[in-house]
This record gives sequence, C-alpha cells and structure tokens, in this order.
Amino acid sequence: MKKFRTGLLIVLFLVAGLLFYAYLSDKDGTDQEVTKEATEISKLLSKDLTKEYPETPREIVKLYSRITVCFYDEEHTDEEIGKLADMSLMLFDNELLEKNPKNEYLVNLKAVIDEYASTEKIITDYTVQSSNMIDKYTVDGVDYAKVRVMYSMRDFKLLEDKDTGFLSGCGTGARKNKEYRYYTTYEDFLLRKDENGKWKILVWQVPEMEGMDGGDE
Repeated sequence: MKKFRTGLLIVLFLVAGLLFYAYLSDKDGTDQEVTKEATEISKLLSKDLTKEYPETPREIVKLYSRITVCFYDEEHTDEEIGKLADMSLMLFDNELLEKNPKNEYLVNLKAVIDEYASTEKIITDYTVQSSNMIDKYTVDGVDYAKVRVMYSMRDFKLLEDKDTGFLSGCGTGARKNKEYRYYTTYEDFLLRKDENGKWKILVWQVPEMEGMDGGDE
C-alpha cells in the first residue's frame, strides 16, 4: 500500500510538472506575439520625422502604410493611436491638413478603427509600387508624384442560418458562424513637393482600374 501511494505521488508530480511546462510554453508564445506587435509600433514611434523625414514619395507612402496597418491592429492603446495619428499628419500636405484638422481627423480615425474591429478587418500585407514605375511630373514649377499601393485585406461575413433565414451573427450565438474572406484593394496616392523640398501626401483615392505594374515591399 505504501509503495502504491509513493508511485501515485510520483505520477501526480509528473503530471503537475507537465502542466506547468505547458502553461509556461503557452505564456511565452503569447508574450512573443505581443512583443512582436508592440515592436512595430515602438519602431514607428521611435522615429523623429523632424530629423529623419523620408526623402522619396515611395518611402513616404510606405511609412504611411506601416502606420495604417498599426491603426487597424487590435493590439494598441489610445495613446499610441494618438501618437501614430500625429505622425501620419506630418506626412500630409498643407492643403490636406486644412481639410483634416487634428481633432476632427482623430475622431474620424477612431470611428473607422471601430468599424474595422466590428468585422475583424485588418490589413494583412501591402505592396508599394516600385520606384521606377512611379509617375512623376511637374506643373507650374511644382513637382508631383503618383504612387499606387496594393493592400491585402481580411475580414469576415456572417453566414445565413438555413433554418431561420437570419444572419447567424444576430442574437444568440452571434459571430459563431462566420466566414473569413481575403481580398486586395488598391489606392493611388498623389504627393506634392512643398516649399522646403519635402514630399507630402496631397490626396489618395481608389483607382478606376485596379492593378499595379511592378512593386515590392
């Protein structure tokens, strides 16, 4: 009987040890994911655009896209969103800034972030048009550049319940029956060089003809 109890205790200790190891492994994995997500935000916030402003239209659009990815990532704080918003505004042309006062811009931004979160919509990847494919031109002595970006997106749609005919996300069991979808969208950014020789984002829009000639991250 004593040997049986001793053997049972050994087994219990082994099981407890395995469970504790599994807990630590899972916690470590979660911490690594959080650290990875936080690292991109911290890298962006560590930039001082007054000292290291991007020199080319492509670099500016790439930086803006990096910021945008972080906007729609669920792992961020309101303070980080505010700082990232300030950074994005530094990339805007004065004409665009006049149309987007800081407070109004921040309110609209948070509304879009909430809208994205409601369908778990995120930007999974993006591709900025290659430098040699960017259209540059001059009008009345002012330099302009048009840069196209392809964004890879993910969100979900609610599936209809075959028995009731209602969307399965309504009422009890909401969001249990949903289908993720992956797709791409394009945006054209128009930039203008200011009086200090810095490229600034003047406007962006969805192109009539989607597609892109050349591109790299």
